Amino acid sequence: MSFKTWPDMSESTIPADVVIVGGGLSGLATAYKLAKLGVDFQLLEARVRFGGRILTLESARTSARFDLGPSWFWPGQGHIKSLIRELDLDELIYSQYSSGDAVFEPQGSSLQRGISGISMAGSYRLQGGLTTLIDALVEKIGLLGFGDRLHLSSTVGAITKLADKVSVSYSQPHSGGQSEADSKIDTEIICRQVIMAAPVRAILENVKINPQLDTARQAELEAVATWMAGHSKVVVEYETPFWREAGFSGDVISQVGPMSELHDASSDSNHTHPQAFALFGFLGVAPPTRMQHAEQLPELILAQLVRIFGDQASKPIKLVIQDWAAEPLTATKHDQFIANHHSINQWSTTIEPGWSGSLIWSGSETANGHTNGYLEGAVVASNETFQQLKPLLATT
Repeated sequence: MSFKTWPDMSESTIPADVVIVGGGLSGLATAYKLAKLGVDFQLLEARVRFGGRILTLESARTSARFDLGPSWFWPGQGHIKSLIRELDLDELIYSQYSSGDAVFEPQGSSLQRGISGISMAGSYRLQGGLTTLIDALVEKIGLLGFGDRLHLSSTVGAITKLADKVSVSYSQPHSGGQSEADSKIDTEIICRQVIMAAPVRAILENVKINPQLDTARQAELEAVATWMAGHSKVVVEYETPFWREAGFSGDVISQVGPMSELHDASSDSNHTHPQAFALFGFLGVAPPTRMQHAEQLPELILAQLVRIFGDQASKPIKLVIQDWAAEPLTATKHDQFIANHHSINQWSTTIEPGWSGSLIWSGSETANGHTNGYLEGAVVASNETFQQLKPLLATT
């Protein structure tokens, strides 16, 4: 029986079979699967854009885009490649640039050129940046007739377990209000199932869950580290790839900083769009320090690039710093540090105990093993969540 036929709904409440909290890769992939089956859902994304940690920067001179969030996926990661293939984006896959010398910048010593072991050779990227993947999912969901189920600027405030349903309360901005309280429209969705497709810590920080989780479960969930949440990524675009012309790959490891790691971020040379050239790096400065000295960072970044690549690095056409630790929908107080290793989160269960299967934790950090936190993990989590939804789908 479709949930929409239930007779006890008030006119002010929206019905749905499934509510997805979070419009990143995992949430949209799940929404796409539900749309293909014709299952009624509502997806709520608090940001003004879809993609979550997937974010791109437009080139200053071409139609290319550079990734400010995740950039890579790898051979052997079959789930993300299968999704890209299904969305007809295969031809946009290209290999990370790795020709030329890598550089090590040690503390208190001269540059070491031509070292090995720091290249990202063998990894894949997507022409147009990974927002291309997000845009394709949104478009496909719309073509399936479910585009109006995707909601931006929708901030979930509370999730409440009812007798045999779940209440999801969220707010959206309203421009006609006279005060801050009037500037939001509050809405309730009554559904069968809720999928939490966002960083677990961010949900715990921003969403009230009723009944309250017990102490042990709360601690387990708070220990789920959000991959790259404490990091800051820098993209510096140039007119020409002068580092390539000088025989550099763009790969750098530095003990001096402010960037601790750099790579080539240029778009694909084999695509029909004009190529754009850029370097990107990760700041090796702890979040509190870099936020305190944010105004000085661009100058320090360019000084480092000049040290490594020469005077041509002093004249970029664009420099952008994306500090993920400053994004409350990504990072919390638990994430204000730079992780020096890839955490593999341990889950006792992603189906919340005591909720009769109606609350599922999804998102990349719920994926098991080494895909945890990666793009591959986001798609794995979506696939696992979809399997867990099958008993519900069989009754609708």
